[in-house]
Amino acid sequence: MRWADARFDGLAFEHVELAKGETRAELHDQYAISVTCSGNGIIRLLGAEYKAHSGSVYLFCPNEVWIRRAASSVWCYETLYADRRKLLALMDQLGEQLYLAQCVARPPA
Repeated sequence: MRWADARFDGLAFEHVELAKGETRAELHDQYAISVTCSGNGIIRLLGAEYKAHSGSVYLFCPNEVWIRRAASSVWCYETLYADRRKLLALMDQLGEQLYLAQCVARPPA
């Protein structure tokens, strides 16, 4: 199920559960960041296949067809869809957080 909320301008979210052997194809005009929550599956993109397992994270570019097939009894994943502007803003925020974490983790000289 895909949903969006006005409070999160430029973002949409999706929760998917596929049964073993079930496939799904998608083409979208936003970036998609997909995280496997449980189970495993196969992702086909640009003629190549990738294994997705619990904890796997994938970034898909706009206008690329990606096909998913569940390989376990149930494959559950969450996807965040973001337009270019929002993705760049999120990357900037994440970069700042990572920099701060590195500064805090460094032992004093």
